[in-house]
Amino acid sequence: MNYFYLRVFAVSAAAAVAFSCQEPENTTTEPLATPEVSAVVNDNDRTVTISWAEVPNATTYSWYIDSNSARTTDQTSVTVSTSDLTDGEHTAYVIANPALDAADQYSASQPGSYTFTVTVLPEPQRLETPEVTANQDGNGAIVISWSSSNAASYTYSFDSGEWTNTTDASVTYQVADLTIGSHTMQVVALPEEGSTEYLESLPGECTFYIEEPLVEPNEDLQPWVGTYDVSCTHRIVVYVNDNSEIVFGIEEVGAAMTGITIRPSSRADYLRISGLSGLEEYSFWAALFESEDGKQCLGIVTGDMAIAQDSQGNDMVCAPICRNEEDGAVAIFSGTEYAYLIDPETMTSIPRELVSSSNVRHTVLSADIFSFDGNSVGIYYSGFPVYIPAGDFKFTRTSTSYAAQDSKVMTVVKAAPTSMSSTVTK
Repeated sequence: MNYFYLRVFAVSAAAAVAFSCQEPENTTTEPLATPEVSAVVNDNDRTVTISWAEVPNATTYSWYIDSNSARTTDQTSVTVSTSDLTDGEHTAYVIANPALDAADQYSASQPGSYTFTVTVLPEPQRLETPEVTANQDGNGAIVISWSSSNAASYTYSFDSGEWTNTTDASVTYQVADLTIGSHTMQVVALPEEGSTEYLESLPGECTFYIEEPLVEPNEDLQPWVGTYDVSCTHRIVVYVNDNSEIVFGIEEVGAAMTGITIRPSSRADYLRISGLSGLEEYSFWAALFESEDGKQCLGIVTGDMAIAQDSQGNDMVCAPICRNEEDGAVAIFSGTEYAYLIDPETMTSIPRELVSSSNVRHTVLSADIFSFDGNSVGIYYSGFPVYIPAGDFKFTRTSTSYAAQDSKVMTVVKAAPTSMSSTVTK
């Protein structure tokens, strides 16, 4: 026979109560309030400012636009560029975040949102750089003028002085008030205030040089002073060919006419001749030379006597333009005192031949202003084609006086020359 024993244990009421009160911990947190979001778009500045009301118990905010990555800030607004956003509607989202030490009480909010519209404006274009020019008016003043398309106004600085705003397109200075030496005007074109279409231009500038006051020429030069009509049989044509090369050519013109002025200079033993250069604002030096038959003739001075200096300090000098009698090519000649002479009796140019170091004959056709660097010629023409009187000249006096001149003479300072890879004939 098998026997079984039943054991009974007594449990107190207090112990039963304590056991029944051991419940799980509370893990529920309260989400922060959803931010109220707004946005203001500034199409002119290409920005959007996203703002929201401060959320109680939030210490940071995560924000993003559309589906882009979220960023975090402790502020209640951000301003960001719209440059990367397309034209049309976009939505900004903001989430409020609790402090780390309050994570057991609060959780992140639901995202608040605001939809805004971006209007993509075209990129503003810079106004064209003003073209600045300086000219004497013949009455003792220099007029500096400028122009730029679509400009509403301008600001200018003379000789690195203060910038002055103006709606005018020129300003006038009295020559007598300017010092001897170089002067520079800088001009910037300005758009309409608030324009989203244009930006201010880069500065345009013009530099000119005030020479020493004019002096009375020596007695033997005074009869040459005056104005003349000049006829010539040919003209030099300077142009750019299909290979972007600068080319000098010669063509007959019959009896083309041009007006010139022979006037005093800053030196008693020299005159100035204006109207014969392809650079209209410049004039040649002229002096007396003895011809082969013993006459005292007026000659166009060439060689090392600088007419002006360019902005890089290169001497700009006059040089003969010649025709090579072997192949007919037009060449620029250096190493001679004058280009051609004017006979005081016939008032015609005296034909002249030059012989190069390689014994090739060259006939002088004309002259103009260049700079030289070894076997390269620097030219200063700003537009093509350029026409230069050439061939046989006939001078007909129209007046024994000349247009009123200032006591000091202005010449425009050219920028660095265009280098022409051409052998200089010597």
